[in-house]
Formats: sequence, structure tokens, C-alpha cells
Amino acid sequence: MIETIANLALFWWGWMSAMSVQLIAVFAVVFLLDRILRRWVWPELLSVLWLVAMLKLVVPPAVTSPVSIANFVPVNAAVSSIAGGSISETPVSILFIVWVAGVIALGTWTTWQYMRTKRNWLGCREATAPRWLVESTAKLRTRLGIGRSVRLSIRDGVTGSAVVGFFKPTVVLPAAFVADRPRREIEHVLMHELAHVKRFDPIASLFCLALQMAYWFHPAVWVARSRLATLREICCDRLVADSLGGQSRQYRDTLLELARPWVMKPRPGHLGLIHRHSQLLHRLEWLERSFSAGVMWRRLATLGLCTLLFVCCVPLAIQPPPPVIASNFESAILPDDPGCMRTRFAVMRALANQEKAGSPVF
Repeated sequence: MIETIANLALFWWGWMSAMSVQLIAVFAVVFLLDRILRRWVWPELLSVLWLVAMLKLVVPPAVTSPVSIANFVPVNAAVSSIAGGSISETPVSILFIVWVAGVIALGTWTTWQYMRTKRNWLGCREATAPRWLVESTAKLRTRLGIGRSVRLSIRDGVTGSAVVGFFKPTVVLPAAFVADRPRREIEHVLMHELAHVKRFDPIASLFCLALQMAYWFHPAVWVARSRLATLREICCDRLVADSLGGQSRQYRDTLLELARPWVMKPRPGHLGLIHRHSQLLHRLEWLERSFSAGVMWRRLATLGLCTLLFVCCVPLAIQPPPPVIASNFESAILPDDPGCMRTRFAVMRALANQEKAGSPVF
């Protein structure tokens, strides 16, 4: 048992030590691209860039590529030797046990939080949805191009809208909100939640959460997951605005109207559509932007840039140099070689010596 734990600890150390160093390089590149491109590109591209960075967490650190940026950074060899260097089994085993304890603790706390939240959302009494809202949900699903079945649930006592469930999503709306607010605002909130379903955001969030639990000790993973959460909201806003077309200004007004009481007097869990003051400002700013490129060109540009990032930045192991075959003409000449062979070797030796000296051969 102890030997098994020691072997697992050594494998874990070889993976985590190299991965922790490589993560800094990958997330630094993505962070710089985010800061540079955020004023000119669409939010979907930034979101995919950060997802590529998160994919690095599941790619073995020993993967190499001839066009990787690691081949052009000399210091990477020294870093790799430190990460893969020999270390005593005792401290590695202790670190491994601490890591396992952290994963279990964070996983237990996250599961408890999710089950409590799900119980709060779905444990309240369910009200009957108005007929017009059921019909509107079907129309909005068709308008957004959602082929999956989505259940609509109106609940008494909940304080906000949300998508509950990863593989069988349920859109939850507060009964008081449906009863008191104008239809236009209700449809806007519903479209935003349906946009999360269309983009498979609950599954993407679960994937990022699992990676955060595995790399709970690395600050870059926490930053990346937080940035992805903000970009998901912005992408849903853009999807709703594009679907509304000329009525997108009304969606912006809905955000402002729903955020006004929350900003003036913050209330926990006021509405799932609004999260933080700073996030709201970013979302409103993104809604004011327009992009001249069509949807197809945006998808091609996103695919091209993310493929380049994946090939050049995800495989960060050193590409081994090609083997050098040394030729020793001196040892190749034997005393009893025939005359023509001795002459041939002599000519080859002279050519090799002149080439080493840098003088012209002829």
C-alpha cells in the first residue's frame, strides 16, 4: 500500500511540477491576447481562447510540437530539468496527500453547495406557467435554434432566474417576477437563459469546475474560470441581441431596469441575470459594439486563431534535437585497404577538413 502511494505520488509530481510551470506560460499568452484583442474582437473568440487554455490542463506536459514556443525559449530547458529532477519520496508523498485532501475538501464543499442551491431552486412550490409564456418559450427555442428539450418551471420563493441541470436543463423563473414584470422583460430574461442552454454553458461550467478542483492550488486556474464565467454572460447577451436584431436596444434597457434596484441596494441572489456591478458594466459595453464581420467569417477566424494557439502554446515540452551522426575518416582508413579505397577516403577527409575550416572546397 505504501509503495503504491509512493509510486502514485512520484507520477503526480512529474505531472504537476511540469504542468504548473507550463500553465504560467499558456495563461500568460492567453491573458495578453485577451487584453490586446478585447477592444476589437467578438466575445466568442475570447471565450474559446480561455477554453483552449483550460484544455492545456488535460494535455500531458510531455507532449511536443515542432512549432511549439517552448523550442524558442532557452530557459524552458532549465525549467524542465528542475521540474523533472530527482526528489525524495517522502516530501513528494506528503505533497500528494495534501493535494488529495484539498481535492476531496473542495469537491465535497462544491457538491454540497450545488445540492443546496438545486434544492433551493427546485424545492419551492411550482406555480402554473401562463399559457402565453409556454407558447413564447417554444417560439424562442425555435428562434434561437435550440433542438434540445428544455423544461420551463415557475417557482414561488426563488429570487432569480437560472438554468438548473447539466444534461437535462430546466429554466427556472421566479413566480413574482413573471406576475409583476412586463412581458417584454420576461421574454428577454427567458432568452438569456435559453442562450445558456444553446451554448451548452452548464456542461462547460462543469468541465471548468472539475479542472479547478484538480488544480485547486494554482491561481491561474481560478482566474481563468472567473474570466470564462464573465465571458459566458457576455456571449449570451450578444446571442440575444443578435437574435433580436433591431430590438436589441430594448434588451439593454431590460438589463438596466433589472439592475437598478440591485445596484441601489444590493440583495443576494436578486436575479440570475445580474451578478456583479463590474460585470454589468462590461456587458452593457459589449452590447454597444457592432462587428462588421459575418457569422461565418467570425467562426473561421476563431477556429484559425484557436488552432494556432493550441498547436504553438499547449504542447510545451522540448522538441528533442535530431541525432548527429559523426564520421571519423581517420579510423575508416585501414593499412591494408586497396589503393583506390585509400584514395577515395583521402579525398573525403580533405573535403571534410576544408569544410570545417570554412575554406572553399574547389
